[in-house]
Amino acid sequence: MGGLLGGMLVSGLGVGLSLPTSFAAGTSGLPPQRFATGSAVLSMARQIGLALGVALFVAVLGTPTTPQATLDAFHRGWYVTAAVAVLAGLVGLRTKLPSATTPQPISTTPPSADNPRDPASNKIPT
Repeated sequence: MGGLLGGMLVSGLGVGLSLPTSFAAGTSGLPPQRFATGSAVLSMARQIGLALGVALFVAVLGTPTTPQATLDAFHRGWYVTAAVAVLAGLVGLRTKLPSATTPQPISTTPPSADNPRDPASNKIPT
């Protein structure tokens, strides 16, 4: 029982330490007005991946009837999990990071009364 508890503790610490880092890495290149949307998309992708991963693991396990069949099913499940992890790593290596965007120059023209984007303008755009 102690080995199981230790393994759960180590895996819990690993997930707890990696999730904030992965969210920070996934949203660091986003502009501030897109941060919430990017964080939500990452969270949704994580939840969908978790649901599909558990469903795949249960499908691979099946319904073994003997203790040896149960052990074989768990070994098969871990092999499938390792294969999916390697495949995800290869896909991650193939993705290209977006290039650094150059900042847009700030307009030096003074706002006019005809500019509907000027907050000081009282003119309602038609």
